[in-house]
Amino acid sequence: MKRNITLHFLLIFPFWTIAQLGTIDPNFAIGTGAGTSFTQKRVETIVQQPDGKLLLGGWFSEFNGTESRRIVRLNLDGSVDTSFNVGEGFNGTSPYVNTIALQPDGKILVGGNFSDYKGVTRHRIARLNPDGSLDNGFNPLSGFNSDVNSIAIQPDGKIVVGGIFSKFDWLNQGGIDRQAIARLNADGSLDTTFNSATGFTSTAGQNRVHTVIVQPNGKILCAGLFTAYKSVPRILLARLNEDASLDTTFDAGNNFSLVFGFYGEAWKTVLLPNGQIITAGNFRHTGANNKAIVKLNADGSVDTSMALDLSNVTAMAVQSDGKILASAGGPYTFRRYLENGAVDSTFPEISFNDWARHCIVQNDGNIVIGGWFSYNPSGLMRVVGDTPNLNLIDKTILNKVKIYPNPVKDILTIDLAEIPNFSEATLTLHDFQGRKVSEHYFTNGISSITTNHLPNGLYFVTIQFENTQLTKKIVIQHH
Repeated sequence: MKRNITLHFLLIFPFWTIAQLGTIDPNFAIGTGAGTSFTQKRVETIVQQPDGKLLLGGWFSEFNGTESRRIVRLNLDGSVDTSFNVGEGFNGTSPYVNTIALQPDGKILVGGNFSDYKGVTRHRIARLNPDGSLDNGFNPLSGFNSDVNSIAIQPDGKIVVGGIFSKFDWLNQGGIDRQAIARLNADGSLDTTFNSATGFTSTAGQNRVHTVIVQPNGKILCAGLFTAYKSVPRILLARLNEDASLDTTFDAGNNFSLVFGFYGEAWKTVLLPNGQIITAGNFRHTGANNKAIVKLNADGSVDTSMALDLSNVTAMAVQSDGKILASAGGPYTFRRYLENGAVDSTFPEISFNDWARHCIVQNDGNIVIGGWFSYNPSGLMRVVGDTPNLNLIDKTILNKVKIYPNPVKDILTIDLAEIPNFSEATLTLHDFQGRKVSEHYFTNGISSITTNHLPNGLYFVTIQFENTQLTKKIVIQHH
């Protein structure tokens, strides 16, 4: 009897599970994650799809026991999305995925260091269909001769690619010169109107582009390790025009250097909505007296309102409120900073045993971190961020939203009559695997939806208001 009462309590009150800001999300269960060996556990890139699912790329050959070589898709709860059939995936000599970009049509561009996908030759760039099959309509010939690190998609469908390469179609009569940056047409062919043959060079060793961003005005922001573009001095940051010429209106100066030595490296770069730029890496910026991270104006000049002193930032994201999430090495930590660079004392420090390589802020405000660490568990974690439930609205609103009965059999009632200033809302119902079941638009305080056609099981109800959203678990139980 006691067991039945406990179960009934859990079914009725999974209500608005709230965890402390910055702590590990208990609702994200990924089992053994990306594996245990040093070369396998590495997650290099994370992308969230519009439906909330997460695409991961890296060095791994399986995820939580499911074969998924170098790329995997997870559901909202962290389980592997088996409808994304990767199987033997990407292969080659020391294969890995560095970057993933989503097209508006749902197709997935993938770049890194690999020579084939499921046995079909694809050197370092490929395009997948939404189900994980290879898109044969994208043919990059023999591809690039070295790593692809970043992919950005223009509004016209053309694809900007940055990396370590120096040749495109490199196995065909010596290939075509493209120094660390190139642009492809939507079918994978080289866009010859974008002439970056002499491109990026470096007097500091191997030159490489880690980030390419297509700005709203069509210009292309590039960051990485280089000291010149087409022989014009540009250290770590440069901006190109749409024809691959250098945008001389953007000049970040010669202010970058290693903390101990020559120049440095820009690992991560973010373009802010106001046109400003935050770049992070392994450098000192003498113009701002910042270490490892700096904010620049749209013309490349320093915004001195932000001051930070970190060491080798390898993962960074900027929240919509301007707060900065950053992971630094020596020791390996993850923290949140205010817009002026001060530590956000409300967000606890997270420690790792190895590098974090990428982080994103999900649509719901929670934060996903990927890297080389073997900490809860390997290669990936999700921590609680400023979800709308906790930050954008008064917490008392949680008690004013009524969704009943739970468990539900045929009719689910949504009572929003006590919500202040309520005018309209959208309800989305997802199943336990994260698949959208239905969507409903409400303008009345009390509404209902039918559930008698849905199978028994656990579901997620998300109610989207004008400025925030709330999520609740429900159980459909017909018998």
